[in-house]
Amino acid sequence: EIGTTPVLPHSNCIPTASMGVFARTFERLKWPDGTQFASEWMTEDLIAGTDQLYDHVFPLPDKVPLVHGEPLESAKDCLQRMEDTAGTIVLATVYVAAWRITWAQSFVNLVIRAYPRCSILSLFALKGGPATDMEIEFIKTFLDEAGFKQTVNEQENGEMKLWVWSINRDPKDKYNNFCVQLRQYRTVDDFSARQFADYIIPIQDNSMAPNLCQVAVVSSPVSPEHAEICPQCSGKPRIDEPLNAKLVKALSTMKEIAAELGWRTYGGEDNGEQWKEQMTAKIGA
Repeated sequence: EIGTTPVLPHSNCIPTASMGVFARTFERLKWPDGTQFASEWMTEDLIAGTDQLYDHVFPLPDKVPLVHGEPLESAKDCLQRMEDTAGTIVLATVYVAAWRITWAQSFVNLVIRAYPRCSILSLFALKGGPATDMEIEFIKTFLDEAGFKQTVNEQENGEMKLWVWSINRDPKDKYNNFCVQLRQYRTVDDFSARQFADYIIPIQDNSMAPNLCQVAVVSSPVSPEHAEICPQCSGKPRIDEPLNAKLVKALSTMKEIAAELGWRTYGGEDNGEQWKEQMTAKIGA
């Protein structure tokens, strides 16, 4: 038909081996009813063009050299860097048909940027409806296709689910790994400033590339899944406002504590109790 573009064929039409990491990821993703995640809009041209963007970086250990930087001078500087590089790829406020590929590319870019500079990438997510569940599935599937090994699989405590992946960056050094941690919280009430703060405590060993730490919010709905419409404003309660308040509180307060206590230290000069006391007093239990 004139004016139409062919939709991406299924795997029985295109050999999986000929697809790049991006295409293979989308080929595996399916909604709960069995339909493909991207079947409505992803075209051959689009998927081929997107894969070409990443041909020069995958597999990561073979194609992306590590960055070696100068150490940050203080614990406060370390937290300032984490604040400056903290990102989000959440697109929940705008609905457009191809949001999936925009979001997916943003996630892939986040991993590519962190890989040569960081040893830990901590990702945070809030559960919503089926779309946010599929975002989690994309992350899991993509990291598998990109050669990461899963070390923790959906560890759950009632409020949060945890996944962890790792990939070695130097075959001569088994400890030189890049670790991706993903935490999906059930609701915004289950996510606290203190929980976020626990994952950004400044440690001197993580004060320079390629062993920095980075954080990002990668998935969240606009409103709680079963939220009721307000009879006065005709709107639903938003998640971004309390989420932002908790992130800002954690980052700003941790910089204050770091200015006072310095690096979190261990061994003979362990200051863990001081950090715990300050965090509990200023951020919460």
